[in-house]
Amino acid sequence: KVNTSMLEVAAMMYREIDAEVADVRRTIYSSLFPSSGGKSEQILVCQNSTGQQDKQPIVFEAPLDAKSTFSCHSGNQELEVQRIEPKYLNENPKFAILAALPPYGLKTFHLTQKPHTGPGQSPSSKEITNEFYAVRWESHDSAFSIRDFQSGQTLLFRPFSGDIRRVNETLWPAPNTGENFRAKNFAEITYNTSVEASGPLCHSLFVGGNILTLATTEYPAAWVAARANLYQGIK
Repeated sequence: KVNTSMLEVAAMMYREIDAEVADVRRTIYSSLFPSSGGKSEQILVCQNSTGQQDKQPIVFEAPLDAKSTFSCHSGNQELEVQRIEPKYLNENPKFAILAALPPYGLKTFHLTQKPHTGPGQSPSSKEITNEFYAVRWESHDSAFSIRDFQSGQTLLFRPFSGDIRRVNETLWPAPNTGENFRAKNFAEITYNTSVEASGPLCHSLFVGGNILTLATTEYPAAWVAARANLYQGIK
């Protein structure tokens, strides 16, 4: 409970700062862009720091409730938006757009809030795919298995490796709880995997595991997490 409280305080501080920054942005954008004719619009400005003009994913967060999402307009073109539900209670939902940005330039998108029909059922498969790749978590290897359809080759990517610091400090008192923590190493961790997002634009495979637990329970005091993301039409 102590650790959860600290996380909540940190999240609250971040939300307060982010709200102030967003207010400054809105003031600036309202002076740069014409009025939307009474519509409740938000401005999303994206920067391309490379010389590539290919379509690329744009992922952003917004503090919307479970009943809301966005429609996105760039000029006369409407872009599809996929809502990605938060993994944790103190996180905002994410939204994914696929768009081409000008090389070394900026592009402005207009976002209009609209009702969200709700997420579909989570797929039972533990694998995500697009036209080019298939990604699966291999529990026995503790690695992402990435299969390239074009070359027919498969490689393993291990996001968790090496030693966990203080792994030899097996017992020490937890503050304000009177219980003890026990540190694990990566070989001990049992990883849980789930398809975090599955939709027309983005597929995301989430893997997490507890690296520090209470000696008497499995209450997670610290954890590791990794994600593999695939986007439709993007190699």
